[in-house]
Amino acid sequence: MIAFLFDNDYHYDILASMSKQCQILGTRASTGNRVSHSHRKTRRRFNPNLQTKRYWVPSLGRHVTLTVSVKGMKTTDRIGIEAALARIRRNTPDRLELTKFDPVVRKRVTFRETR
Repeated sequence: MIAFLFDNDYHYDILASMSKQCQILGTRASTGNRVSHSHRKTRRRFNPNLQTKRYWVPSLGRHVTLTVSVKGMKTTDRIGIEAALARIRRNTPDRLELTKFDPVVRKRVTFRETR
């Protein structure tokens, strides 16, 4: 089950079942070649160093859990968590819509694509 946790109307917290992508920088796995001693090339993946990190957000008054690369952590430390969350809002596609999936549980909605 893919569940998202939201504060008011916007999504920050996700579970581990989402794609292996940095939420701040958008870094994904890239591909390349594994090169042996005899220079034979076989395909391989270069995965980003993703970590699950909790940040305290003073404007929300709570912790926010993000899946970020280590480079994304350095960026967050440099520009601040508020600017990083604003960057996530800017980069989120407009075609994703928020819908409630459990009326009993507050602040929980799920993303679904609109058509």
